[in-house]
Amino acid sequence: MNSGNENKRHNFMPDAVFYLLVFAAITCFAMVQSYGDPPDEVNRFKVVSFICRHGRLPHGADPEVLLDGFGASYAFQPMLTYIIQGFLLRFLKLFTADGQVLLVAARMVNVLFGVLMAYFVRQTARLLWENTYLQWTFTVMTVFLPQNIFLHSYVNTDSMAMLAVSVICYGLLRARRSDYDRKDCVLLAAGIILCAMSYYNAYGIILAAMVVFALRYVHIGGQNGGAESAGAMPGGVPGAKKAAGSAIPGTQKAAGNGIPGTQKAAGSGTPGTQKAMGSAIPSSDGTGPARTGLWVEWRPLLRKGTFISAIVLLGIGWWFLRNGLLYGGDIIAMDARRECAVRTAAEAFNPLTRFTYQRAGIPLADMLFETDYIPLVLDSFIAMFGAMDLPTHGLIYLGYRYFWLAACAAALLVPRRLWNRTSSGSWSNQGSLPENGRKQRLLFNGGMALFCLITVCLSIYYSYTWDFQPQGRYILPVLIPFMCVVTLGVQKLCGLLESGLGRPSPLPGGKNSARENRRTGGSPADGREPAPRPVGMRQRMNRAKIGTILGKLLCIGIMAYVLAAFAYSLFGCVLPHYGQNPSLFTLFELSL
Repeated sequence: MNSGNENKRHNFMPDAVFYLLVFAAITCFAMVQSYGDPPDEVNRFKVVSFICRHGRLPHGADPEVLLDGFGASYAFQPMLTYIIQGFLLRFLKLFTADGQVLLVAARMVNVLFGVLMAYFVRQTARLLWENTYLQWTFTVMTVFLPQNIFLHSYVNTDSMAMLAVSVICYGLLRARRSDYDRKDCVLLAAGIILCAMSYYNAYGIILAAMVVFALRYVHIGGQNGGAESAGAMPGGVPGAKKAAGSAIPGTQKAAGNGIPGTQKAAGSGTPGTQKAMGSAIPSSDGTGPARTGLWVEWRPLLRKGTFISAIVLLGIGWWFLRNGLLYGGDIIAMDARRECAVRTAAEAFNPLTRFTYQRAGIPLADMLFETDYIPLVLDSFIAMFGAMDLPTHGLIYLGYRYFWLAACAAALLVPRRLWNRTSSGSWSNQGSLPENGRKQRLLFNGGMALFCLITVCLSIYYSYTWDFQPQGRYILPVLIPFMCVVTLGVQKLCGLLESGLGRPSPLPGGKNSARENRRTGGSPADGREPAPRPVGMRQRMNRAKIGTILGKLLCIGIMAYVLAAFAYSLFGCVLPHYGQNPSLFTLFELSL
C-alpha cells in the first residue's frame, strides 16, 4: 500500500506537467484557428447554434441545419458533443453575446475531450509496459501526433470518438487482471456510450470490445473441474479460490480414499460451496471431471454482460428510439439522411447524380493505387491542418513514415529469442498480463486488429461508394492500437541492443571455444552451453548495460522527434498562417 502511494506521489509531478502541456497545445490550436477553417466546422456548428437558440435537438431535415449544396445535415448523426456545446452556449449567453467567447467555449469542450483522452492513454501505457521509457514513448507518440492535437481543437464529434476508444482500450486492458469487476464494466459501458453517440467510423471498437468480453468466458477443453476459473483469479494468482462468505481454502482429499474433503463456510458448520468467477467448482482443489470440447462460463458472462448492457441502453437508448420515431423506424438515420440529401442537395452533390468511383464502374484497386488516396490519407493521418490545405514540413512526413515502417517491421518480424533471451532484461516486461495470460493477450490483440480492419474498410467503402474523402481523420480512431504495435517494435529494438551487446564473444568452433568446452565439459553436441568465465561475464554485463542505455537514448530520441515535429507544426506552420489574419475570428458570424 505504501509503495503504491509512493509511486503515485512520484508520478504526480511529471503527469501533471504532461497534462498541462497537452491542454496548452490543444488550446493554442483552438485559439488561433479562424472560424470555419477546420474541416466542415461551419456546418457542424449549425447544429450547435440551433440547440443554443431553441433549447432542443433539431430534426435532420430542418432548413436551419442543412448543408449548403450537399443537402442533409449533421443532425442525422449522433451528436452528443453538439448537445453539450449547444446547451453550454445557451447558458453562457445569459452573461455574454461575444462571438469570440462563445466560439472558444464551444471548442473548449473538444479540448477537454483531448485532455481526458491523454489521461486514459497514460493509464493504458502503465498497463501495457512496466518500463517507464516505453510508457512515455507510447504516451507521447500517441497524444502529440500533430493530427491528434488538431482534431481536439475545433467543433466536431471525432474528438469524442477518440476519447471513447481510449476509455474502451483502458477498460479492456484493466480487465485482464481484475476480470471485469464493477469498475471495468462501468468503464466499458461509458466508452461504448461515448462511441455510439459520437461517430459511426469508430463503431468497430464496440464490436471488438463485445468480442473480447464474450470470448473471455469461452474455453476449449483441457480444463479439470473448472481450473480455468479457479486457477487464474484476478491478479493472476494461480489457485486463488474463495469459499462462500470466506477466503479460507477448502480441505484437500482425504488421504488414501480419494473422497473430496469438505469446505466449511466461515462461521457455520455446514459444508460450503466454492465458486470462481460465478461457476461452481466440483472440488476444493480444482480437480474433478475434465471438461472437454467447447464450454462457456455462462453465469459471469450473462451477469456482467447484462450489467454493461443495461448501462449502455440507459445512455444511448433514447437517441435511437428518437431516430426510430422521427425517421419511420430508421434507428441509425442513414436511409433518412440519404433521402434528405436526394431532396435538398445540388445536382453536383446529389447522391443520385454525383460522381463516385463505384457508379463510374472504376475498380476499387484503381481508386486506391491510381490516385493520391493512400498518400493523402497517410499524410493527413500525421498532420494536415485547416481545410486539408495546410501541411507541415515534408521531412516530418518522411521521418514518421520511415520510423513507423521500421518499428512495425521489428514488431512483426523480430522473434522473441533474439531480443528477450533471458526474460529478465530491462525491456522484457509483460505489463498488466497475469500469469497464464496468453489468452488475454491474444483476445486483446485480436480485438484491436478487428477494430483496425473495420475502421479502415469503412473509410475506404465511404470514399468508393459515397464521397471521395482521402482524409486521415476517418481512420484516426485506430491511433491507439497502431501505436501499441509501433511501441512494441521500439521495445524489441531496445531489447536487441541490450541482448546483442551482451552476447558471448567467443566464435563457435574456434580454439577458444574448443578449449572452453574441454575445460567445462560442455559442447554443442550435448546441448550444454560452456560455463562463462567470470571476467567474460562481467564484460557481457557491462556491454548489456551499454545496450540498455542505448535503448533509453532511442526512446528519448523518438520522444524528442515527436515533440519537435509537433512544435514545428504549431510554431512554424499554424501560427504564422493564422497570424496573417487581421482578426482571428473575422469569419465568425453567429446569429445566436
